[in-house]
Amino acid sequence: LIAARAWRQRLLAYERAPMQQMASVYRASLARLQAEIDRYTLRIAAGDPYTPGLMYRRQAAWDVIDAIDAEIHRLNRAAEGLTVAMQERAVSQAHQSIQEMVNAQVRVETFLRRPNFRAVESLIGFASDGSPLRDVLASASRGQAQAMANLLAQNVALGVSPMVTARQMGEQFGTVLRRAQTIARTETVRAFREAGHLSMQENEDIIDGWIWLSSLSTRTCVACFAMHNTWHPNSERLQDHPNGRCVAAPAIRGSQRPPPNGGERFAQLTEAQQRRILGNAKYTAWRDGAFDFG
Repeated sequence: LIAARAWRQRLLAYERAPMQQMASVYRASLARLQAEIDRYTLRIAAGDPYTPGLMYRRQAAWDVIDAIDAEIHRLNRAAEGLTVAMQERAVSQAHQSIQEMVNAQVRVETFLRRPNFRAVESLIGFASDGSPLRDVLASASRGQAQAMANLLAQNVALGVSPMVTARQMGEQFGTVLRRAQTIARTETVRAFREAGHLSMQENEDIIDGWIWLSSLSTRTCVACFAMHNTWHPNSERLQDHPNGRCVAAPAIRGSQRPPPNGGERFAQLTEAQQRRILGNAKYTAWRDGAFDFG
């Protein structure tokens, strides 16, 4: 468990700098969009004696859409490069992490055979369904440019302040960044787990399965609490949700399997923490015995 937590902490440390870089690209993009919004507002306010009003507004809105598309593309390209770099680092650390977790369980130092990581490396930069990462990022941001342009046109028609418009568009554009960061985190963890899984399969004479370890914090969902300490054969993959932080810890062949105790660990939290995880309605149902987990 200590070795698994150490890996989780390393992962958080590895991703901190790339996430900050992604946010920096986002801020630069937002600044350029702010300038484009200001130009749009000035054009509408000034009017154009040679162009009918509706057509003029429509053309101005399309100019903004083009600018938004360019900034989303810029952000996605940055996210793609940073994600691949995070994945490569995660894959290189996966075998070491499995080795550390095995050493923490056995008294005699055991050297695991390193698997051929080419199979995992071929997945770097690709989503779990085999689609190129850039397509996944583009899909996550699809429709944002049009939605932001619609907001802009509506606010101009209503006479909303450009400052208010910029803030609203910034919030909407922020969803592109959040989705990009979620994809980066999810794909990095996936690459690490795939590489770790190969290590465990390569050493099945020592490792006969793995234990699902959850972080057991107030950010842990109830499903992950339920899975904590459950044993699984090497033929299974750990299927986690986006932004998941669960770890597949190698189980030494012949060792005693730990009893699943996610429910017990959840019960040890304060009522406020339990409500935060479940929500008030589910908390009441759980407290009244309507369901259990673990």
